[in-house]
Amino acid sequence: SHLILILILTSHLTSSPHSRQCLHRLKISSFSSNQYQHHMTSLSSEAASRATWHEKSARTPCLFFSRGKCTKGNSCPFLHEDTAIVQKNKQPDPVATLFGPSEITDVLASSLLTQWRGDGMHHAHLNGFHPRKAIMNPEAVSLLLDLVHAADEEDPSEKRKKSVGILDPFMGSGTTAIESLRRGWRVFGTDISPTAICIARCHSWLAKPEEVVVLKEAITAVVSLLSSQNVSVEDTLATSAVLRSVMVAQREQQRQQQQHQQQQQDVVTLKPAVSVVDMDMVENTLWFLLDFEENRLDFKGMPDSKCASWSLSKRYQRTSQRYLEKLEKFRVAVPAATPLPRFEVWDAKVPLCQIGEELFDGIVTSPPYPGVYNYVQDENQNDSAFVRLSGSDSGSGSGSSSSSSSSSSSSSSTTTTTTTTTGDRHEDEIGSRAQLLEQVDDDFQARWQRDTVAWIKATTATLLMGGRIAMLIGNNGDIDVLDSVRAAAPMCGGDEYDLVLLASASVREEDKAKRPWGRQSRLYRTEHTILLEKQPRRGMKSNT
Repeated sequence: SHLILILILTSHLTSSPHSRQCLHRLKISSFSSNQYQHHMTSLSSEAASRATWHEKSARTPCLFFSRGKCTKGNSCPFLHEDTAIVQKNKQPDPVATLFGPSEITDVLASSLLTQWRGDGMHHAHLNGFHPRKAIMNPEAVSLLLDLVHAADEEDPSEKRKKSVGILDPFMGSGTTAIESLRRGWRVFGTDISPTAICIARCHSWLAKPEEVVVLKEAITAVVSLLSSQNVSVEDTLATSAVLRSVMVAQREQQRQQQQHQQQQQDVVTLKPAVSVVDMDMVENTLWFLLDFEENRLDFKGMPDSKCASWSLSKRYQRTSQRYLEKLEKFRVAVPAATPLPRFEVWDAKVPLCQIGEELFDGIVTSPPYPGVYNYVQDENQNDSAFVRLSGSDSGSGSGSSSSSSSSSSSSSSTTTTTTTTTGDRHEDEIGSRAQLLEQVDDDFQARWQRDTVAWIKATTATLLMGGRIAMLIGNNGDIDVLDSVRAAAPMCGGDEYDLVLLASASVREEDKAKRPWGRQSRLYRTEHTILLEKQPRRGMKSNT
């Protein structure tokens, strides 16, 4: 009967906090004195340890707060004071050697040190999305763009300022294009490497909403086929077949939709057909995402272990989602009236013939460092995704040049790509490492100087009078590129203009120094930011 009574009381007393306290006292009363003393001791020790933890945590800086990611606010038990944030010991900046007016050299030094420290948002928008080597820092590029635009400040016309044109003869992965487009400027980029141009196109694609819809459909089809066929990233033949089959189906679907729109068109008014989707750009992006997976590396240059066990379909889908998110953010960041970017596979030493009478306000670029990389040879191997893409284009009977030009004329394509035989020969690359290793006597240094004069002279001809060339470049071996540019400038003038070295900033890493992000300095190389200006020759009037 006592047991039944206790059960009834227990079920009744657990219905309210006060009743639960009474039940706790009832249980305590059934303890022996020793049990009760032991129970209270354990409670007091637990309370003491909890108090000790809170006291200790109140003196410990919050790691998330120091990174600006703490969401608990005042309820966070850790310390939220700026003075309590543990500051890492940063490597001191190297001393910059400056030449020229202080208002220019300060900006050049700031740009150079930003590149050296790795400051700024490397992966903002689509900057650095593809793991391509030697990527320029977007913040450093933005500072150089400020110097180039300063040459146009005398013209107060708002229309003139909005039509600022930038040329990058060594486009690489497209950082200069991204930063120029964010300012609403028109941009023209060239590179001798076809792979670099394909990457730059995807990094700076101003995709229309209907193009994004088609791209999403194509990505879904690719992921489905990769999953159903269980294709691995090493099976390049299978992955190429999947992407080609998807694009054949997508092109046919777009062709049928255009025919349907043409049939529904008002015959009386003869309105022009709705702008078609740039299918070349959609196809280029699919191969871009595949090339990303084939070249996936972590920060230590090793295969990404986080997703090494994932299937290719899962990895491709995740990468595509990240790309689409960044693509939308980039589209929003670019002003609405911004001209579409243009790209060409072109040798910078050869004068540009595609631009006609079009001239540029400035050139912002980072030429190859002498004897450091083999861009063309390394990026355009036979097993590269972009090389397989160009092979599929040629195999289908429509070369990349003709197909891209037709799409640009019919659908306002964001890019124009012309594949030339010059771009396919790595011997024409400026300052490649292969040339350095194969040199005889002083052939490499003499060739470097000739190539420097050739590309600067060819690009200077495309500048408006008063236009500027801003470059970021570094030494290697016995070649001092600042001396090389200084010697080349007087040889790059024309009949009515001269090219003048305005200013420069140089830094050299001391022995045993390390880059702030932990990588060993590359042979303690000296690096420069250089600014040149196209000025009318004395006795000549400026003809802009």
